[in-house]
Amino acid sequence: MIDIGTVLGRLEKAVPAGKDEWIACCPAHRDTNQSLRVHQETDGRIWFHCFAGCKEDEILAALNLTWRDLCPEGVRRSRAYGLTVQEYADSKRIPSTWLRAEARVADGTYTFRTGGTCPGVKIPYFGINGEPTVLRWRLCAAKNMGKDGRDTRFKWEVGSRGSLTLYGLWRLAGRLPLKDGLFLVEGESDCHTLWHAGIDALGLPGAGTYSVAGDTDLLRQCGQVTVIVEPDRGGKTLFNKMAPLAKEGVDVRFVVLGEDAKDASAAWLANPEAAAFAQ
Repeated sequence: MIDIGTVLGRLEKAVPAGKDEWIACCPAHRDTNQSLRVHQETDGRIWFHCFAGCKEDEILAALNLTWRDLCPEGVRRSRAYGLTVQEYADSKRIPSTWLRAEARVADGTYTFRTGGTCPGVKIPYFGINGEPTVLRWRLCAAKNMGKDGRDTRFKWEVGSRGSLTLYGLWRLAGRLPLKDGLFLVEGESDCHTLWHAGIDALGLPGAGTYSVAGDTDLLRQCGQVTVIVEPDRGGKTLFNKMAPLAKEGVDVRFVVLGEDAKDASAAWLANPEAAAFAQ
Protein backbone atom coordinates (compact mmCIF):
# COMPACT_ATOMS: atom_id res chain seq x y z
CA MET A 1 0.00 0.00 0.00
CA ILE A 2 1.23 3.47 -0.91
CA ASP A 3 1.38 6.11 1.85
CA ILE A 4 -0.64 9.32 1.77
CA GLY A 5 2.49 11.46 1.51
CA THR A 6 3.46 9.77 -1.75
CA VAL A 7 -0.07 10.23 -3.12
CA LEU A 8 -0.09 13.92 -2.25
CA GLY A 9 3.37 14.27 -3.77
CA ARG A 10 1.96 13.22 -7.14
CA LEU A 11 -0.74 15.87 -7.03
CA GLU A 12 -0.49 19.57 -7.88
CA LYS A 13 -1.42 22.23 -5.31
CA ALA A 14 -2.20 19.66 -2.60
CA VAL A 15 -3.03 21.43 0.69
CA PRO A 16 -4.77 20.38 3.94
CA ALA A 17 -8.55 20.90 4.06
CA GLY A 18 -9.41 19.40 7.45
CA LYS A 19 -8.63 16.36 9.56
CA ASP A 20 -7.20 13.65 7.27
CA GLU A 21 -8.42 15.57 4.20
CA TRP A 22 -6.71 17.52 1.44
CA ILE A 23 -7.69 19.32 -1.75
CA ALA A 24 -5.61 19.35 -4.92
CA CYS A 25 -5.81 19.77 -8.68
CA CYS A 26 -7.42 16.71 -10.25
CA PRO A 27 -4.96 14.88 -12.51
CA ALA A 28 -7.75 13.41 -14.65
CA HIS A 29 -8.77 16.72 -16.26
CA ARG A 30 -7.32 20.16 -16.87
CA ASP A 31 -7.81 21.62 -13.44
CA THR A 32 -6.64 24.90 -11.89
CA ASN A 33 -9.28 25.13 -9.13
CA GLN A 34 -8.22 22.27 -6.82
CA SER A 35 -11.33 20.25 -7.65
CA LEU A 36 -10.04 17.02 -6.09
CA ARG A 37 -10.82 16.00 -2.51
CA VAL A 38 -8.54 13.40 -0.90
CA HIS A 39 -9.54 11.64 2.31
CA GLN A 40 -7.75 9.02 4.41
CA GLU A 41 -9.82 6.89 6.77
CA THR A 42 -8.62 5.66 10.16
CA ASP A 43 -7.91 2.18 8.74
CA GLY A 44 -5.62 3.70 6.10
CA ARG A 45 -7.90 3.61 3.07
CA ILE A 46 -7.57 6.56 0.71
CA TRP A 47 -10.52 7.99 -1.22
CA PHE A 48 -10.76 10.51 -4.04
CA HIS A 49 -13.70 12.67 -5.06
CA CYS A 50 -13.48 15.03 -8.03
CA PHE A 51 -16.05 17.84 -7.81
CA ALA A 52 -15.93 18.20 -11.60
CA GLY A 53 -17.15 14.63 -12.05
CA CYS A 54 -14.03 12.58 -12.87
CA LYS A 55 -14.34 8.93 -11.84
CA GLU A 56 -12.00 7.42 -9.27
CA ASP A 57 -10.71 4.91 -11.83
CA GLU A 58 -9.73 7.83 -14.10
CA ILE A 59 -7.93 9.57 -11.23
CA LEU A 60 -6.05 6.39 -10.33
CA ALA A 61 -4.99 5.87 -13.94
CA ALA A 62 -3.71 9.44 -14.15
CA LEU A 63 -1.64 8.84 -10.98
CA ASN A 64 -0.44 5.42 -12.23
CA LEU A 65 -2.03 3.73 -9.20
CA THR A 66 -4.44 0.85 -8.58
CA TRP A 67 -7.05 0.23 -5.89
CA ARG A 68 -4.63 -2.19 -4.22
CA ASP A 69 -2.18 0.70 -3.75
CA LEU A 70 -4.75 2.62 -1.69
CA CYS A 71 -6.21 -0.15 0.45
CA PRO A 72 -4.42 -1.92 3.35
CA GLU A 73 -4.06 -5.67 3.06
CA GLY A 74 -7.12 -7.47 4.39
CA VAL A 75 -9.38 -4.39 4.31
CA ARG A 76 -12.37 -4.63 2.00
CA ARG A 77 -12.92 -1.50 -0.07
CA SER A 78 -16.58 -0.47 0.02
CA ARG A 79 -18.21 2.92 0.30
CA ALA A 80 -21.01 2.90 2.84
CA TYR A 81 -24.10 5.01 2.41
CA GLY A 82 -24.43 8.10 4.50
CA LEU A 83 -24.62 11.82 3.75
CA THR A 84 -25.27 14.95 5.79
CA VAL A 85 -26.34 18.39 4.62
CA GLN A 86 -22.89 19.74 5.49
CA GLU A 87 -21.16 17.02 3.44
CA TYR A 88 -23.52 17.65 0.54
CA ALA A 89 -22.88 21.40 0.80
CA ASP A 90 -19.12 20.82 0.79
CA SER A 91 -19.34 18.63 -2.31
CA LYS A 92 -21.29 21.34 -4.17
CA ARG A 93 -19.41 24.32 -2.68
CA ILE A 94 -22.66 25.92 -1.55
CA PRO A 95 -23.14 27.12 2.06
CA SER A 96 -25.13 24.65 4.14
CA THR A 97 -27.04 27.51 5.79
CA TRP A 98 -28.22 28.65 2.35
CA LEU A 99 -29.27 25.14 1.36
CA ARG A 100 -31.30 24.70 4.53
CA ALA A 101 -33.05 28.05 4.19
CA GLU A 102 -33.52 28.38 0.42
CA ALA A 103 -33.69 24.78 -0.78
CA ARG A 104 -35.35 23.51 2.41
CA VAL A 105 -33.10 20.46 2.64
CA ALA A 106 -32.61 18.81 6.02
CA ASP A 107 -30.70 16.02 7.73
CA GLY A 108 -32.55 12.79 8.37
CA THR A 109 -32.19 9.05 8.85
CA TYR A 110 -33.18 6.85 5.91
CA THR A 111 -34.51 3.35 6.54
CA PHE A 112 -33.84 0.67 3.93
CA ARG A 113 -36.26 -2.13 3.18
CA THR A 114 -33.92 -4.48 5.02
CA GLY A 115 -34.35 -2.42 8.18
CA GLY A 116 -30.90 -0.88 8.07
CA THR A 117 -30.49 2.88 8.41
CA CYS A 118 -28.05 5.58 7.36
CA PRO A 119 -27.81 9.39 7.47
CA GLY A 120 -29.37 11.06 4.44
CA VAL A 121 -30.31 14.46 3.05
CA LYS A 122 -34.06 15.06 2.81
CA ILE A 123 -35.01 16.96 -0.37
CA PRO A 124 -38.71 17.90 -0.26
CA TYR A 125 -40.80 18.77 -3.31
CA PHE A 126 -43.58 21.37 -3.16
CA GLY A 127 -46.28 22.41 -5.60
CA ILE A 128 -46.70 25.90 -7.02
CA ASN A 129 -48.80 26.90 -4.01
CA GLY A 130 -46.30 25.54 -1.50
CA GLU A 131 -48.12 22.30 -0.69
CA PRO A 132 -45.78 19.33 -0.06
CA THR A 133 -45.87 16.67 -2.78
CA VAL A 134 -43.03 14.11 -2.58
CA LEU A 135 -39.84 13.55 -0.61
CA ARG A 136 -36.56 12.44 -2.10
CA TRP A 137 -33.48 11.28 -0.22
CA ARG A 138 -29.87 11.68 -1.25
CA LEU A 139 -27.70 9.08 0.46
CA CYS A 140 -24.21 9.76 -0.92
CA ALA A 141 -22.44 12.56 -2.76
CA ALA A 142 -20.74 10.65 -5.58
CA LYS A 143 -22.30 8.14 -7.94
CA ASN A 144 -22.82 4.75 -6.35
CA MET A 145 -23.78 2.12 -8.93
CA GLY A 146 -25.82 -0.87 -7.80
CA LYS A 147 -25.56 -4.43 -9.10
CA ASP A 148 -28.25 -3.64 -11.69
CA GLY A 149 -26.21 -0.73 -13.06
CA ARG A 150 -28.49 1.94 -11.58
CA ASP A 151 -27.31 4.92 -9.60
CA THR A 152 -28.34 4.34 -5.99
CA ARG A 153 -27.57 7.81 -4.61
CA PHE A 154 -31.27 8.66 -4.52
CA LYS A 155 -34.30 7.06 -2.92
CA TRP A 156 -37.93 8.15 -2.92
CA GLU A 157 -39.77 8.10 0.37
CA VAL A 158 -42.02 5.04 0.32
CA GLY A 159 -45.52 6.00 -0.81
CA SER A 160 -44.62 9.55 -1.85
CA ARG A 161 -44.26 9.22 -5.64
CA GLY A 162 -47.97 9.50 -6.40
CA SER A 163 -47.85 13.26 -7.01
CA LEU A 164 -44.45 13.71 -8.65
CA THR A 165 -43.83 17.29 -9.82
CA LEU A 166 -41.12 19.45 -11.28
CA TYR A 167 -38.63 20.39 -8.57
CA GLY A 168 -38.63 24.01 -7.41
CA LEU A 169 -42.18 25.02 -8.31
CA TRP A 170 -42.70 26.77 -4.98
CA ARG A 171 -40.02 29.32 -5.85
CA LEU A 172 -42.20 30.60 -8.72
CA ALA A 173 -45.28 31.28 -6.58
CA GLY A 174 -46.65 34.76 -7.25
CA ARG A 175 -43.95 35.51 -9.85
CA LEU A 176 -45.50 34.23 -13.07
CA PRO A 177 -45.11 35.17 -15.85
CA LEU A 178 -41.31 35.32 -15.63
CA LYS A 179 -39.54 38.10 -17.49
CA ASP A 180 -36.07 36.56 -17.75
CA GLY A 181 -36.95 32.92 -18.42
CA LEU A 182 -35.52 29.93 -16.60
CA PHE A 183 -33.35 26.86 -16.98
CA LEU A 184 -34.73 23.33 -16.98
CA VAL A 185 -32.24 20.79 -15.62
CA GLU A 186 -32.01 17.17 -14.52
CA GLY A 187 -32.39 16.61 -10.79
CA GLU A 188 -32.13 18.82 -7.73
CA SER A 189 -28.43 19.65 -7.30
CA ASP A 190 -28.25 21.66 -10.54
CA CYS A 191 -31.25 23.65 -9.31
CA HIS A 192 -29.45 24.36 -6.04
CA THR A 193 -26.40 25.59 -7.95
CA LEU A 194 -28.41 27.87 -10.24
CA TRP A 195 -30.60 29.24 -7.44
CA HIS A 196 -27.52 30.04 -5.40
CA ALA A 197 -26.24 32.08 -8.35
CA GLY A 198 -29.56 33.96 -8.56
CA ILE A 199 -30.84 32.10 -11.63
CA ASP A 200 -34.36 30.65 -11.89
CA ALA A 201 -34.49 26.92 -12.59
CA LEU A 202 -36.78 23.92 -12.36
CA GLY A 203 -35.59 20.33 -12.09
CA LEU A 204 -36.82 17.16 -13.73
CA PRO A 205 -36.98 14.28 -11.23
CA GLY A 206 -35.54 12.03 -13.95
CA ALA A 207 -34.90 12.37 -17.68
CA GLY A 208 -36.77 9.17 -18.44
CA THR A 209 -39.30 8.94 -15.61
CA TYR A 210 -41.22 12.23 -15.68
CA SER A 211 -43.58 13.61 -18.32
CA VAL A 212 -43.92 17.38 -18.70
CA ALA A 213 -47.19 17.08 -20.60
CA GLY A 214 -49.12 18.45 -17.63
CA ASP A 215 -46.75 21.40 -17.20
CA THR A 216 -47.15 22.98 -20.65
CA ASP A 217 -49.29 25.90 -19.47
CA LEU A 218 -46.86 26.67 -16.63
CA LEU A 219 -43.81 26.52 -18.91
CA ARG A 220 -45.46 28.91 -21.39
CA GLN A 221 -45.53 31.47 -18.58
CA CYS A 222 -41.82 31.05 -17.90
CA GLY A 223 -40.65 32.89 -20.99
CA GLN A 224 -37.58 31.39 -22.61
CA VAL A 225 -37.01 27.89 -21.21
CA THR A 226 -33.40 26.77 -21.68
CA VAL A 227 -32.90 23.04 -21.25
CA ILE A 228 -29.39 21.95 -20.25
CA VAL A 229 -28.79 18.70 -22.13
CA GLU A 230 -26.06 16.54 -20.61
CA PRO A 231 -23.79 14.73 -23.11
CA ASP A 232 -24.97 11.22 -22.29
CA ARG A 233 -27.86 8.83 -22.90
CA GLY A 234 -30.04 10.63 -20.36
CA GLY A 235 -29.41 13.88 -22.23
CA LYS A 236 -30.66 12.34 -25.48
CA THR A 237 -33.76 11.10 -23.70
CA LEU A 238 -34.32 14.56 -22.24
CA PHE A 239 -33.97 16.27 -25.62
CA ASN A 240 -36.44 13.89 -27.27
CA LYS A 241 -38.91 14.51 -24.45
CA MET A 242 -38.58 18.30 -24.38
CA ALA A 243 -38.38 19.11 -28.11
CA PRO A 244 -42.15 18.64 -28.72
CA LEU A 245 -42.84 21.50 -26.27
CA ALA A 246 -42.02 23.90 -29.11
CA LYS A 247 -45.16 22.73 -30.93
CA GLU A 248 -47.16 23.53 -27.79
CA GLY A 249 -46.14 27.18 -27.76
CA VAL A 250 -43.27 26.90 -25.27
CA ASP A 251 -40.23 29.02 -26.14
CA VAL A 252 -37.80 26.16 -25.55
CA ARG A 253 -34.06 26.21 -26.30
CA PHE A 254 -31.36 23.59 -25.78
CA VAL A 255 -27.74 23.95 -24.70
CA VAL A 256 -24.88 21.48 -24.14
CA LEU A 257 -22.24 22.87 -21.78
CA GLY A 258 -19.52 20.44 -22.89
CA GLU A 259 -17.65 17.42 -21.57
CA ASP A 260 -15.52 19.47 -19.14
CA ALA A 261 -18.69 20.81 -17.46
CA LYS A 262 -21.52 18.49 -18.36
CA ASP A 263 -24.03 20.20 -16.07
CA ALA A 264 -24.54 23.34 -14.00
CA SER A 265 -22.98 21.84 -10.87
CA ALA A 266 -19.79 20.89 -12.71
CA ALA A 267 -19.60 24.35 -14.27
CA TRP A 268 -19.89 25.96 -10.82
CA LEU A 269 -17.26 23.68 -9.29
CA ALA A 270 -14.89 24.53 -12.13
CA ASN A 271 -15.37 28.27 -11.50
CA PRO A 272 -17.15 28.96 -8.17
CA GLU A 273 -17.52 32.72 -8.61
CA ALA A 274 -21.10 33.96 -9.01
CA ALA A 275 -20.63 36.64 -11.67
CA ALA A 276 -18.41 34.51 -13.92
CA PHE A 277 -20.68 31.49 -13.49
CA ALA A 278 -23.80 33.47 -14.38
CA GLN A 279 -22.11 34.78 -17.52
